Amino acid sequence: MTKEGVLANVRSSFFALIIFFTFLLSGIVANIAWLLVFPVWFLSKNLYRRCCKFISQAWWRIAVFIPLHWCKAEIKLYTSESLEELSSHESVICIANHRYTHDWLLDWIIAEYYGMLGQCKAFVKAVVAKFPILGWSMWFNEFVFLSRSKTGQDLSKIRKSMEHLREYSIPVWLLLYPEGTRYTKEKHDQSMEFAKEKGLKTLKHLLLPRPKGFYESISCLHNSNVKAVYDCTVVLDGDKDVTVGELLRGKPFKMTVCATRMELDSIPTDESDCKKYLFNLFEEKDKLFDKMLTDGSSRQPSEYSLPNSQFYSEPMKLRSKLLPIEPLYTTAIWFFIVMLPVLNWLVSIASSSFSASIVVILILVILNTGVSYVLYAFETKKSSQGLKKKDT
Repeated sequence: MTKEGVLANVRSSFFALIIFFTFLLSGIVANIAWLLVFPVWFLSKNLYRRCCKFISQAWWRIAVFIPLHWCKAEIKLYTSESLEELSSHESVICIANHRYTHDWLLDWIIAEYYGMLGQCKAFVKAVVAKFPILGWSMWFNEFVFLSRSKTGQDLSKIRKSMEHLREYSIPVWLLLYPEGTRYTKEKHDQSMEFAKEKGLKTLKHLLLPRPKGFYESISCLHNSNVKAVYDCTVVLDGDKDVTVGELLRGKPFKMTVCATRMELDSIPTDESDCKKYLFNLFEEKDKLFDKMLTDGSSRQPSEYSLPNSQFYSEPMKLRSKLLPIEPLYTTAIWFFIVMLPVLNWLVSIASSSFSASIVVILILVILNTGVSYVLYAFETKKSSQGLKKKDT
């Protein structure tokens, strides 16, 4: 390994350790804050949710800081005029493709650009609720936890969550991945076999969507304060996934987003028609993904659209937006609050004696090894959620 490579590894390892414990310690503080404001729920749900919005964006911006400021990611946003005008002022269902390992982080980047990071909710696996700190934060923020193995129970949770969404007095984005699981070649092969069996059109890049959650959400929200569905298609440059290690090493990447707005009340409430609507959407979404992937490798168009499209006929134009600075100074504030005292304490111990300095170094090495192992586990673990039991 070259000298530059060694320095890069040392830098990324040190940064991973610092950002990991900054995120961890600030997460503990954030969860304590949520716990303290939780009694407000019983007095005023609206006030509780406004408090949660402030706490959430203050903590989650540390995660967004990594791609935006550490990696200096290049973000290209293409949006329709109606979405651009209303995006920060209405409650919506956001549906997106589930192609990459860290889709949730990519979607948080979009939310930060539109000032909605603290108002994001999502459908997540029930097991995530048991994760200390992160899972607890999602529970406090009314995320929807689905078991996937108990369809009736999941549908009941979705209906209850939609009732909560109808109550919101501030704009909220609820993120839904209709594919139900992250893309892999094996899952894609299974999905396309299923499509052929059912006489559905095959997709080149995406998995066949699972319509039950989408139908329940839409049917519960007709004629409510939730007025729209935002369809987001995200493509990374060259369709190459970005790992945790690459993010922490500060490796730059390019991301293109196309987003359009659809009136929620225009979506059919008949279950059969709603399923057909979603399948048609993903058929066109697959074509849009292919166009974005092809154009991204050769040119930068000023807009995207699909001629004669049911969903993408309105041009999605390239928007010039300033890089959000809030994640940078928010992360710096958290560092000074939770990490600087810890580092000062370690330095004071290390400087007290030679043996103490050896102990501190050993502790740092052990912690660094532990963090590296955790990151490796996240990178290598694949979703076991398959397509064997797929309902249409």
